[in-house]
Amino acid sequence: SRTQQEETTSASPLEQEARQQKEQQSHTILRRIKQLHCEIMQLQLEITKQSSSSSYSTSSTTTITPQQTQKLRSKVIKLQSTNADLTSQLQSHQSEVDTLTTKMESYQKSLTERTVETEREKRKADKLASEFNLMEQSYQKHVSKSSMEQTALKSDIRRLQDQITKLSSQSGLQDLQEMEEIRRKYTKMSQDVHSLRSENTRLTKRLEDERAVWRR
Repeated sequence: SRTQQEETTSASPLEQEARQQKEQQSHTILRRIKQLHCEIMQLQLEITKQSSSSSYSTSSTTTITPQQTQKLRSKVIKLQSTNADLTSQLQSHQSEVDTLTTKMESYQKSLTERTVETEREKRKADKLASEFNLMEQSYQKHVSKSSMEQTALKSDIRRLQDQITKLSSQSGLQDLQEMEEIRRKYTKMSQDVHSLRSENTRLTKRLEDERAVWRR
């Protein structure tokens, strides 16, 4: 429904900014992890080289003491721990990015569906407006034609009334059938006027009903 669609809005600028920040943080952490990995590999290589050189060296200046080896190993362990923490942070950031991405895709889908329905409603409204305009034009033509017909009928009625009055005042009226024919025509014209008025009333009500439906 329209109400449900209005409750679902597109992703806010804050959500978009949060997603971008998470992605930037993830990239930064990933670069730091790669850097730490290189440092760890370098330290491990250095430990290996120094241990190897100490086995074959006879000079006291090149001998690696246990303290130095332990210090290097401690540094490697610390870097590995930092690497593990950063990897965990990276996974957490990636999970948040995935969640925000899914939410934005859902918003985009909802926005697309609402756009399609809006276009459909617009086409429907345009069609109703066109039908309403045609009906109103038809009604105006009918009103104009009906008005002219009523004017002509009223003129004929007045003319017949004058003839009836004139014939009634004549003492030598001989043809009663002519009088009855005139009265019949008068009655028919009166009925025609009544029918036209009824038709106008019906069309007016129909137009008002159509206007009410169109304005909803």
